Amino acid sequence: MSDDDRREIRIEVEVDATPEEAWEAIATGPGITAWYVPATVDERVGGEIALDFGGEMRESTRIVVWDPPHRLAYDIPSERGRGLAFEFVIEAQAGGTSLVRLVNSGFGTSADWDAEYDGMDSGWRLFLANLVLYLRHFPGQHAASLIVNGVAAGPRPAAWERLVQAAGLPAAPAVGDRVETGGDSTPALAGVVERIADEMLTLRTDTPAPGHVFFAAEGGGIQIFTSFYAYFFGDDADAVVASETPGWQAWMAAHFPPPADD
Repeated sequence: MSDDDRREIRIEVEVDATPEEAWEAIATGPGITAWYVPATVDERVGGEIALDFGGEMRESTRIVVWDPPHRLAYDIPSERGRGLAFEFVIEAQAGGTSLVRLVNSGFGTSADWDAEYDGMDSGWRLFLANLVLYLRHFPGQHAASLIVNGVAAGPRPAAWERLVQAAGLPAAPAVGDRVETGGDSTPALAGVVERIADEMLTLRTDTPAPGHVFFAAEGGGIQIFTSFYAYFFGDDADAVVASETPGWQAWMAAHFPPPADD
């Protein structure tokens, strides 16, 4: 595939952090785990970033640029089937903040790539919004995460409505509202609305523990992924995730089970 046959995702976010603090968040295992997925990092050119998306979904990437605290680049070599590349650039801003710029390249321009491109674009926007919240509210704290996914029939707005109803959440909350889950089968969760966008609700929680959670309907077409992402912080974060995981897995399986195998 030539450069003319490729497209890329470009996203910028401003974070409440110095470049050094932002680097710790995007280029170390504990930092990445706090806003993305559980990760380990061999911190050098040629080293590996191993990402655990839960279940059987794991990905290994190769570091090609290591320039702290300014630039990190890694790729998924084409021999592994995808040939995608990822670059993070950090720039200091006035007032002690930093601009984090992501470029995710290597997508083809044909329709065959549309679903993957759209899914990666919406996914990065979700996770980079979480990066902003992590560095604003819980910088440097130990984190543990819980990610549970299900499947619903499309279109996406209809799947989102069913997801919100199943969780017992209000249909149209406003930023700043305090909300909580409801229903006998839904695990207890409460917090303040931080963000509402693109069939995604972000809460800063105090129940069951301090953290951030996302409810999201992702993808397009006739099959939509329903997602629950939770990031808890502090010395008890691992214990909280261990306690909460079975309940959320059971809830997702009951309301949004994967399609039966043919």
